[in-house]
Formats: sequence, structure tokens, C-alpha cells
Amino acid sequence: MSLSKTLSTENIFPSQTKEMKLLLVGLKPSKQRDLLLRDLSPNYLIKIFVDGIELVRNIPKFKPSLILVESDLPGISGFQVAQLVKGHPDLKEIPVVLIISQGYRIGEFWSKEVGVEYCQPKPTYEPSMLAKKIEKLIEQFDEKSIKDETWSEINKKMSGDGVLASLSAILDDRLLQSTVANRIGNIAQNTSHLRNLQRAIMILLKDILEFNSGAIYLFKANEIYSFVEKDISEKDKAAFLEDVIRYSEIYRTPDNQIPPESPLEVPLGTFPIMEQFIERAPTIFTVPLETHKATLGTLTLMTFKAAARREYYLRFLDIIVRQISLVLDNALLYQEVHRLSTVDELTGLPNRRAFFDIFMNEYIRSKRFGLPLSVAIIDIDLFKQVNDTYGHLQGDHVLAECAKIFSKSIREKIDIVARFGGEEFIMLLPQTDMNRSRFVLERLRKAIEEHHFQPVESGNSLKITMSMGLTGIDGKGEHSLDEIVNAADKALYKAKELGRNRIEENPLFV
Repeated sequence: MSLSKTLSTENIFPSQTKEMKLLLVGLKPSKQRDLLLRDLSPNYLIKIFVDGIELVRNIPKFKPSLILVESDLPGISGFQVAQLVKGHPDLKEIPVVLIISQGYRIGEFWSKEVGVEYCQPKPTYEPSMLAKKIEKLIEQFDEKSIKDETWSEINKKMSGDGVLASLSAILDDRLLQSTVANRIGNIAQNTSHLRNLQRAIMILLKDILEFNSGAIYLFKANEIYSFVEKDISEKDKAAFLEDVIRYSEIYRTPDNQIPPESPLEVPLGTFPIMEQFIERAPTIFTVPLETHKATLGTLTLMTFKAAARREYYLRFLDIIVRQISLVLDNALLYQEVHRLSTVDELTGLPNRRAFFDIFMNEYIRSKRFGLPLSVAIIDIDLFKQVNDTYGHLQGDHVLAECAKIFSKSIREKIDIVARFGGEEFIMLLPQTDMNRSRFVLERLRKAIEEHHFQPVESGNSLKITMSMGLTGIDGKGEHSLDEIVNAADKALYKAKELGRNRIEENPLFV
């Protein structure tokens, strides 16, 4: 009589040589199954089920050390059995081996995604090899890791209609995950600006989770993007931001060192107060925004919703935080690529290309509203002597120091100074006439002249000077961008001819 004919769903094979362990098997009768059971039955206690739902319902009763299941089962599939086990916080450590039926080409991918071992038939699995894999997995599993009281709780969820409720929850999670993932994907496709992207994400979360205050803290940028109720007091908002920082430090990794300065708050806007049941104290949720590469930061939500909804918030955040992390990671990468394409690496100033993009917008504004606009080209005097005498490393240091002095001498987010090439810089002063521009340039010229440039290696500090050529328009005449730049260049050439370390003007209006 073959082994398969003697086995029923009630047969149990006692252990003979090892400590008894229980192996739940959801395999259909076959020659391969008989050979596998022949190898395993002397060492393990085995219970066989042919129905996936019954198998799951009996997990708390038999407390298995491993579950072996076929992908193709009546009732629910082996894929769903694996999902139920690995999705349960207390059962996820139990090893699951999935025998993927022929025709399930996606089985290998799915198994890796859920975190289960798998066996792919070619066209049938090799019983002896599978038996060795099972033995190794059982040896690695600590059956005492699940306590008796925990098994009692698991039994409540898995018995009766608990399995169907768990399957329903998985279905709801997948539906919610796919829906929100699609929404986030659409947001990412239509929004490349990092700030707008984060605002759209927070609006989506607000519609689902109904928070009162929310924030995304990006570690590398050291910025907190906040989105809060309209009538929140400054005191309450400050307290919330303190909590964002405090809870976020739990997830900060060594590659994201705490910067010396406090995070900068970037407001994403406000939203109307929502009607909701108010608890005496708020509940705060903070989850890490992680990719396979690093921890980008954290997402923090504060809500006065009933505390009974805590599990819903945690479950939902766990479902969608990966999508949010991936979208933000791509946006940060795009922003960094854009920054590198528009910023001079040595000085940190905008490069020539970025300058002309800004210059064009300001020129159009000047023409439309009849506003003055000034442009200056600035050149370090005798810069070749610095390189020849002290070396190019010292020359690079001088350029970088000049860039810092420029940045301190102009109006932040209004005036623009960029590296024009070599030792030349170009400055744009929107809505500024020639008189005011000369005052700004003179202050800058003196700052450079009085500055002591420290040596890179050894020796005395250096002193340098700069020559400047200034031009401007009044917003009334017709002038091309090239004409404006050439006018400033001619003024610079004149300043060099007249002895350097001076400002010369060449306005394009009478």
C-alpha cells in the first residue's frame, strides 16, 4: 500500500529521533509528496490539510515550527495562506515554504516580495532537496519566541470567521494601497517641484487620516515641511514642531548627522478645522521615510481623533509610507541633478546657464513694468599671478572666498551673483537703478580689498582687488540680453585700463 493512501487529514506521524516538531502540510497526494513525507516523518510530527482555510484555522492549535503549502489549493490559495501568516505580527517569524504550481510564473517574484521560501517544480520538485531545506529552516526557528498567551490571542483571530476577516483586511489593504499608490504616482507625474509634491501628499493624507497637524522632516536638507489647521496657535504649532524633531531623532541614521543649526520650517499652507470627536490629548504618529538606500526623514501626524482609531492610522501608514518614500526620493534626486546642472561646483554660486535663465525673466519683468535693471561684470585683478605664485589650489580658495563675500553683500533672493567663467563673476540687480547699483558695488569692492585671504598651506595671507563694469537699463528702451552683457563688459575693460580696483559705468539709456 502506498504511503499516500494511508494518510488522511487526521493522520499524525510521531517523531522518532528528534524533539517533536509540528509540520503542517497542504499538499495534494502525489509521488513527490510521498517521498517527501518518507524523509520527514521519522523526525517531525506532521499534520496534513487539503484546504487552505482549515490549515490557517488550525495554526493556533498545533503551533507549527514550519508551514509547507502548495500555491494551488481549494478554498484559499497557498499565496493567500502565506500572506496571512507573514502578515500577522506574531506569526511572521514562522518559516513558510511555498511549492509553486506549474503555470505560476510570477510565483518566484511574489514569494520574495512576501518573504517566504519557495520551491519551483521542474516539472516536479526534488523531495530530498526540499526536505533538507525544511530541516534547516526548522533548526533556525525558535518555537519559544511565541508565548502561550500570544497563541491564545492568535486563536481568537484565526478561529471561526477570523480567517475570513483577516483575508478581508488583506483585500482592503491591497485595495487601499493600490488606490493610494496610483494617486501618489499621479501626483509625482504632475508635480516635480519638491515643495508642491509634499503639499499634494499631505492633502491626500488629510482626506484619509484627518490629522490636525502634519509634517515631513527631510534630514539632509534639515527642513520641516508643515501642513496644519488654519486656526492653530503659534504656541501649539511650535510645540508640534518640537515633537516632530524629538520623535524624528529615533529614526535618524549615522549618515544623517544632526546639523548644528535648528531645522528650517517650510510651511505648506493651512486647511480648515475639521469636525471630529476631540480627545483630551492628541495622538502623534511618526514613521520613517525609508528607501533601500537610506532614511530620508520622517512623516509625523498629530490627530485628536478617538484613540480607538490608532490601529487604523498605524496600519494605513505602514501600507503607504513606502510609496511616499520612493516618490520623495525621486524628487530629491531630480532636485539634486537640477542643482548640479545650475550651480558652479567650486563656488556654490549659480553657473552661467542658470544666471541667463534668471536674467531673461527679470529682463521681461523690467520691460513689462518699466522698471530699472542693472548688470555688473566683476573680475579679480591679476588673478593669474595668484595661480602662478601660490598654485591653483590657492586660486580656487580665493574664488570660493570671493563667492562667500558676494553672497553676504547682496540682497538675499533678490540680487543674483553667478560665476561667469574663470575669475569673472556677473551680478544682476533687479529693480535697481545705476546710482543704487554703484553703491552696492562700491561696498563689495571695499569688502574684497580689505579681506585677508588665508593661505591654503603656509605663508602670509593674501590681498586681492577687483575691477567692475556696470551697466543698466531703465525698462523703456529696446535692448537685447547680449547688448546688456556687452555693455557691462566694455565698462569692465575700461576699469582695467584705468588702473584696476575700480568701478566704471556704461549705461544703456540717456
